[in-house]
Amino acid sequence: MLQATEKRCVLVLGMHNSGTSLLGNLMHAAGLPLGPDLLLRDRIPEDRRPRYDYFEDDSIVQLQDRCLLDLQRHWSSYRSAFQLPEREHPAREHFRNALASLLPSRFQHSPLWLVKDPRSAILVEDWLEVLQALSIQPCPLVVHRDPTSNIRSFSSKGQVPPLWAEALWQRTYAQCLAAVQQVPDGASAFTSFERLMSQPAEEIGRLCTWLQWPLAETLQSALAQRVDRSLPTEPLGMACDRPNDPGAPQADLHPATQALRQCLEHQGGGSHNLPPLLADSLSQAAAQGTAPLELNSVLQGEQTLLPKVDVTIVTSELQGWGGGGGIGSALRELAETLRAAGHRVDVLLVQPGSSVDGPELKGVGVHRLDSSGCSRLELVRQVAAWLRNHNSDVVHLHDWLGLASGLKEALQPHPPQLVVGLHGPSAWARSGNPWPRDDAGALLADESQLFDEGLVRALEVDGLQQADWLVSPSQAMAHWVSEHLLHGARPAHLVVNRNCPLPQRLQATDAKQTPKGERVDCVYFGRMEQRKGLTLFLAALQGLEPAPERVLFLGTDCVVGLQANGEPLWGSQLVRDQLQGIGIATQHEQGLLRDAALQRLMELQAVVVIPSLIENSPCVVEELLDSGLTMVVTDVGGSAELVRAQDRRWLSAADAPSLRGHLQAALMARQTGSEDYQLASAVESWRIQQSWQAFHERLPRRLSPLPSQEPAAEAVAEPLAAAEPRPPLWRRAAGKAKRLGGKVKRKLKALVGLGS
Repeated sequence: MLQATEKRCVLVLGMHNSGTSLLGNLMHAAGLPLGPDLLLRDRIPEDRRPRYDYFEDDSIVQLQDRCLLDLQRHWSSYRSAFQLPEREHPAREHFRNALASLLPSRFQHSPLWLVKDPRSAILVEDWLEVLQALSIQPCPLVVHRDPTSNIRSFSSKGQVPPLWAEALWQRTYAQCLAAVQQVPDGASAFTSFERLMSQPAEEIGRLCTWLQWPLAETLQSALAQRVDRSLPTEPLGMACDRPNDPGAPQADLHPATQALRQCLEHQGGGSHNLPPLLADSLSQAAAQGTAPLELNSVLQGEQTLLPKVDVTIVTSELQGWGGGGGIGSALRELAETLRAAGHRVDVLLVQPGSSVDGPELKGVGVHRLDSSGCSRLELVRQVAAWLRNHNSDVVHLHDWLGLASGLKEALQPHPPQLVVGLHGPSAWARSGNPWPRDDAGALLADESQLFDEGLVRALEVDGLQQADWLVSPSQAMAHWVSEHLLHGARPAHLVVNRNCPLPQRLQATDAKQTPKGERVDCVYFGRMEQRKGLTLFLAALQGLEPAPERVLFLGTDCVVGLQANGEPLWGSQLVRDQLQGIGIATQHEQGLLRDAALQRLMELQAVVVIPSLIENSPCVVEELLDSGLTMVVTDVGGSAELVRAQDRRWLSAADAPSLRGHLQAALMARQTGSEDYQLASAVESWRIQQSWQAFHERLPRRLSPLPSQEPAAEAVAEPLAAAEPRPPLWRRAAGKAKRLGGKVKRKLKALVGLGS
């Protein structure tokens, strides 16, 4: 039994968005002392006021927030759930000393003090140590909520990936249960968000009895009125209804989450044999700094900074916005991956035309720069001019077309971090699509075409030299660019890191869903051009026994050569010419956007053939890994780097006999139901996503306001960091940033004339 006369600190412990504010609200209504420095809505400017009061001790929140930032364990960070550094860490020592100085003032008027802050659970070891030294009895009061609902809520409001949210949920409650084990029997209690919402008076009455705190009958009737019934809630165990949303948690919970939920429901029972926590896997993944995740090794010791970075992605392709290929897919997934981690993301789409027409990317702004009628040099100048007027901390560009040319100088004196992705420069692409020649061996190209290509190559090389970071998705492309464009030496700032994958892998489709009456044996998947292996595939089909009945060519028709009369020879015509006499029916489909094309493949369940002659890190291969489709892929460039080691035996050499043999074996595997040629990824998607998200968290900012303090009370639709109820510091920092930004803008206009 607790002694009502001794000093007691009721430590409300629970995850962000788990009901700690609701509990604080009800306990405050019941008359429990919450301290003299309680931050309520009426103390916050109206334009930054949260929807409901947090009932937090302002000094405690600021002290804990500062400590977690110094420990690199802030709730918004990928490191939030990692193990704390050792007890002797200077930040922890400073926190304990400051807490010990602060606590006596909280007991001047009452021997009981209730403190609510979700950060307390992470620092609970230090809390217990200080309270014990001051002869104050700690009374952990654990509040929890259905984990699926809690994780989804925090991921949305805090703007952190669901994986990080679940890891922090686990760490929070593992710490809570450990704290309960360290106090005497009867000195701890449990409650839940669901009970507080459904029966507030009864639940608060029970907790006040536990604390020996008299609760007047008049207060009991008023407690129900303190509950905001308009707050969003979800039924227990509600599954995710947005499986393709990168910002939504998956319905399948980690084993440690399931085990912790059981412990909480049994008020701490069975907490000694928990499975390994998710944070252990995240921490291990973050420490892997070798290819294909070398971004993990960049600025590894740098401090987590807030707010999150402002990112601009400059690209000539964006999946879903007109035509395009791997560049558009990779950069769309990058935009969505960074946005899921709370970074502000804008895309500058450099294409002909002025309208922006494409699928909605939640929280990502898409702007079009009309390239119609622009020379190459003028286009580069326009990109630089746009970036001058739209401040960013980080700018991503692709190597192709050289849009990064001159940017470092143009954006002085405070340029953003420039990250150039090696997706395939024009010289590399030309090696796979050589110019046709006449009978005398001369290039069949206009001088204007050759001049334009030479100019583009010069811009591309200059763009590589402007970059702070060069990121290649494959070892193969890193080697090619180093050998051919960077004087044979790989620079230290060139790292190999996989492109961001689809937010969710394709799921194997029941073959019975194939459209009735449609029979396709194999699909050539890719543009109908030389470097994508069209002629190689046609050669492999010659002599294939048994021959496939029908082949679908799924991709854009391209010019592959010249006819005898000098007219262009299109890929579709080459297919008809070579296959019409050997009994193979063909069909051609083009114009499908990526998602529709992938869905088409899943419906057909045919053998997918990707017979490229050269490749970097092909998105068309990456997107089909783990899908259950039977695939024949040539072992060129970085293709093998995408595939797990045991599946690389299914890759074909880029010659007709080898491709023919693999195609024959794959068709047989499909017919017999074998899992041969069903390729799986070498790296789990979440590891790749985390490497990009964490890299941006560690990058320097152009102008860094002071950190925000608390997840927003409501989810926000616009791509901005969550607003936090700590206005004085933020407003001063934001005002300074705005003034400095104006000075930078004026200086840039004076230094650089890009409009001529």
